[in-house]
Amino acid sequence: MIKKRYLFMVAMASLGLLTACGNQNERNDSSSEQTVKKTSSLENAKMNVDGLFSDSKHTKLLEGTTYQQIKSVSKEVSKLPASKEKEKLLKDTLTAQKLWPDFINKSNKNNSESTKVSESKANSKSESEKVKSESESAAKKAAQDSESKATSESIQAKEAAKTDEEKTADKLEKNVLFGYLDKSKATEVNSSYYQLKDFDYAHVGIGDHNIIKSVKLDFKDTPLMNKDEAVEYVQSFTADDATKASERDGKSDYFHSNKTGLDYLVRYTTNDDGISLVLIYPKQ
Repeated sequence: MIKKRYLFMVAMASLGLLTACGNQNERNDSSSEQTVKKTSSLENAKMNVDGLFSDSKHTKLLEGTTYQQIKSVSKEVSKLPASKEKEKLLKDTLTAQKLWPDFINKSNKNNSESTKVSESKANSKSESEKVKSESESAAKKAAQDSESKATSESIQAKEAAKTDEEKTADKLEKNVLFGYLDKSKATEVNSSYYQLKDFDYAHVGIGDHNIIKSVKLDFKDTPLMNKDEAVEYVQSFTADDATKASERDGKSDYFHSNKTGLDYLVRYTTNDDGISLVLIYPKQ
């Protein structure tokens, strides 16, 4: 009887050991799966970011890349757990956004030139007609150049004739001037607020005569790391030589441009990942 009880206790102890080992293996498997999942997400993000560029240094966008692809990859990267790799990928997606305007303009120009060549081949003319057309075009261009020069000289003469008082008034008006909004390149949010089509992160407020009076840059999806990264965006919407002149407070700075002679107030809104909003106004 004692021997049977002893054997039963040994069997139960062995079963408990096997169960504990099984549970530990399950936990190890679960942890391994989570690690593989995180690694897989990071590797996929790296592959997708690399897919936006045509070179390993990420200085040129790959032909055929769309802005929607850039935004999609940016959102994918923003969902990754915090890490140095994530910060690098975020900077790469911001680089892609900065390269986009010149990239799409160049692509459109190339497509336009290609279309012109095709149309020229499809509608070829005789050599005499070609010479005549070129001659007429040259004459028309010369007339346009002459007219443009006369207009320019007329404007310069009017500017030179302005009094100091008129020039001061012009400067005051231009103190709220970032440019005149071309509404064909923007989507109306309301009567005085528009979103730019080429930069969907940029919104502008306008006043009389479509003068742009304020700019809001939204980086909630891909926050900027610090104020230094914000400088390029501030210069894009003010002047390329605009630099920080002084700090207003912890959340805003004053910028100055020697080219325009204007001062700008730049305000920042931050979240846990960095700068999420940049607001630009003329300094009052």
